[in-house]
Amino acid sequence: MDNYSAELRNIMLAGFDLLKLNFCNYIEANIKRFYVINNQWVTVLYKDKNINLNDLMNPDLFRNTTDVKYLLTLYAEQWETIFKYQVQTTYTLNLCQLIFFQLEQLLVNYKFNIREVYRCIELINTFLEELGQNTSEIENLRSQTFSLLYANPK
Repeated sequence: MDNYSAELRNIMLAGFDLLKLNFCNYIEANIKRFYVINNQWVTVLYKDKNINLNDLMNPDLFRNTTDVKYLLTLYAEQWETIFKYQVQTTYTLNLCQLIFFQLEQLLVNYKFNIREVYRCIELINTFLEELGQNTSEIENLRSQTFSLLYANPK
């Protein structure tokens, strides 16, 4: 892998790290709120293969052991039950699915070009923005990627 490809991959990894950092709290808070409000906290969590009760009871463990793929999958699979009531449209679900596809490409070592990297970082930024999460760090990364895009437009 050449230096430029490695730099682009590092940008993508940094973007997904920032997604995890900001998205994890959102997922955790909404799942806890839903199951506590509906008095189904223990019974549903024990039956749901996508939710680990011990992880949710220990926030540090949940944040430290959860990966972005798990969070995106959880959001999509719990969309009908929990998350669709937090937003007005399916836009965030669509963004989630697009980001998931980009993550899958990254995991199989797809060689992204700068435009694809910028689009992915922009998707992550928009997704977090739509969920009302902190986007300052991902916006900085987006600006850096934008600078690279126009320094090397190919």
